[in-house]
Amino acid sequence: MKRIKSIRIIGSCLKNRMMLPIYKMRNRQLFVLILIFQAGSIFAQNNNRIDGSLYPFSSKPDTLYLTSENMTESERFALQTMMGNLAKTKPVILRNMFGHKEILEQYGIVFNKTYYTDFAGLLQKFKGRFNGYILCDAKQKSSNVAVSLAGILNAVAIPADIQSKAIAAGLVMLIDVRGKDENWALANYGDQFSKKIATYQAYDNRWTFIADYSVYNNAFQFWDENAAGSLAEKAYNRMENGATFFGWGPDEFRTIEQLSKQSHMMHPSDFAPNLTTLTNIPCEIAKQKEAVQPFEVVPNTHTVCFVISDGDNVQWLLGAHNDPTSWKNPNQRLLNLGWTISPSLVELAPTIYNKYVNNMQSTAQGRNLLIAGPSGRGYFFPGHYADLAAEANLTNQFMKKADLGIVNVIDEFYSPKVLESYLSQRNIDAIFYYLHSNYSGLKAQINWFKDKPSIGGRYTLHGIGGNPLDRRPSELAAELNKASTDIYSEDAYSLIPVHIWTVNVDGVLGVIKDLGPNVRVVDPEEFVWLMRKNLKGLPMGNGIGLKAEYFSDTNFETPGFTQTDSEINFNWNDKSPLNGLNNQGFSVRWSGEIQPLYSEEYTFFINVGGGAKLSLNNLDLFNTLSETPQTALNGKMVLEAGKKYSIEVEYSQKTGSAFCELEWESNSHVRQTVPKTQLYSDIKPSKGISVTAYSECGYKGFSGALKIGNYTLAQLNALGIKDN
Repeated sequence: MKRIKSIRIIGSCLKNRMMLPIYKMRNRQLFVLILIFQAGSIFAQNNNRIDGSLYPFSSKPDTLYLTSENMTESERFALQTMMGNLAKTKPVILRNMFGHKEILEQYGIVFNKTYYTDFAGLLQKFKGRFNGYILCDAKQKSSNVAVSLAGILNAVAIPADIQSKAIAAGLVMLIDVRGKDENWALANYGDQFSKKIATYQAYDNRWTFIADYSVYNNAFQFWDENAAGSLAEKAYNRMENGATFFGWGPDEFRTIEQLSKQSHMMHPSDFAPNLTTLTNIPCEIAKQKEAVQPFEVVPNTHTVCFVISDGDNVQWLLGAHNDPTSWKNPNQRLLNLGWTISPSLVELAPTIYNKYVNNMQSTAQGRNLLIAGPSGRGYFFPGHYADLAAEANLTNQFMKKADLGIVNVIDEFYSPKVLESYLSQRNIDAIFYYLHSNYSGLKAQINWFKDKPSIGGRYTLHGIGGNPLDRRPSELAAELNKASTDIYSEDAYSLIPVHIWTVNVDGVLGVIKDLGPNVRVVDPEEFVWLMRKNLKGLPMGNGIGLKAEYFSDTNFETPGFTQTDSEINFNWNDKSPLNGLNNQGFSVRWSGEIQPLYSEEYTFFINVGGGAKLSLNNLDLFNTLSETPQTALNGKMVLEAGKKYSIEVEYSQKTGSAFCELEWESNSHVRQTVPKTQLYSDIKPSKGISVTAYSECGYKGFSGALKIGNYTLAQLNALGIKDN
């Protein structure tokens, strides 16, 4: 359905990982409406970063100098070290790669091309910001040494072939590291390097990438041909638990295994540019698009969920956002599909993350949904990870910030501790559990932690094959067409990892076209919903959220606008909750019905910055509307599974940071945000001339004051009736 440009209000019904140097690479679908008329400082940790985040933030730039990739290799190498040191105060430079310029322009960044191909001019302009230069060899071990020292010495790393340009700029040589290696750097400067971030980077054709982020973090950058070699072991042993390595090692399995045993992880990023700039341009993280069609149980069907692999690959993500074969394939709209993505991207490159959220399509034919890539915040084998509980808790926070609900784990072996560590977290609803040796090695095994599932792959869609459970596109449909259709049996559900380097979106679509009438493909969220409903027997609902009335005062007296909010899970900080509303001195009333999953005592929590009241079936569980605390409120009530209870939440914000989150907990399920499927809008006509908007003419929606007349989309947005 096309996006509405304007509307006239009338009284009628409108109805095997490949690391590529080439960078391959919930807004509801537009409603049909029925209209019824009735009478910082350097590395400051602020609100751009999660508590406990390893990724530093300095300041957002307004203007950036754009540089060309037509500079020489040595110039581009040196440029990275300039970028990293300058960004410690505020980013200054952006390399013109991967369409980053076009994305950042949408966030108000201005570009200056004065030094587009003039490295010497750029060096001359900023020479006063550096203590001097470090002389090194080009594409040798000393290149890594120079990068490591550049951050701690506030220097530019200069290969010998461009030393004359550093001298011409008036820079003094601080040290000559030619002929020296990373062991020398550790022996002489090891105590000065970061213990949270390091870089595993070859000095071949990758030497012009990721070094800016190494310098920015004062990271030790090294290369060992053996992931268990003596230099690599020294690099691992000096780091804190939870340390994150950027770049990439010599062998995937061996590198990740060694890091995991030390409670470290990897962000594949050996060809990644511009991270020091991208990480310092914050933005409001977009919500994923909601499903257009309600979740439903279809008897006598085999249910399939396809999930694209390798979304932890940061270098791929930095360059694939416009790739028509993958992340921006126009055929996404035709199928239900899951995509793995690194939740760390919300801090490493938030504007890029938003691009991927916006790329995901949700139509009547299909919905694309992001899930967290292996194995959460970064790539590691959780079964080996000693400090897994702490890491799962940090991943949980990144999941919330990134609006993700499912995490894909890749492990060396199945480990029961993984289930409790991850699934006890509030924002993790399920695990898609793969083995590194064979993504379908768990043979569709389903395990539960309380009412949350861990699901193994049944087959892997792989263009080349190699493992017993790998299936080529021409083979997979035949397997699925003869599979079980008993929806109350685990055999009727197939999770299919898609090996993106050998099968793309069109390949998945080809398989779907060959499926029989008793095979159904769903998105990851509906896949988990169906398992909880049909295998666990839970009364999973079809709700779409609560009616939300926003007021431009603190006493619920001056109407602003009305909409449906899928969940009460907001952290507005000091921003306005919606266009047309003040960022201070507002109130919100959510109303409708709530449907519990268990017959037992529930505890309800509201984490709030302001005053709040919660009522169930007209009984107040708590009321602090006259106060302005920033605290967690809670109240208890015994509920019956599957029964609907009226609910009303009122929130009043006077001053300070604004946030409101409604959670529930019982003996049978962990504390979590009350999900939209268990919340139902309360449709009550507004007084006077108004419009009631219904979803899909299904008579579920919301009411709001709206006079008869002509409205553009922007005007409707300002009134609270969104294009979704």
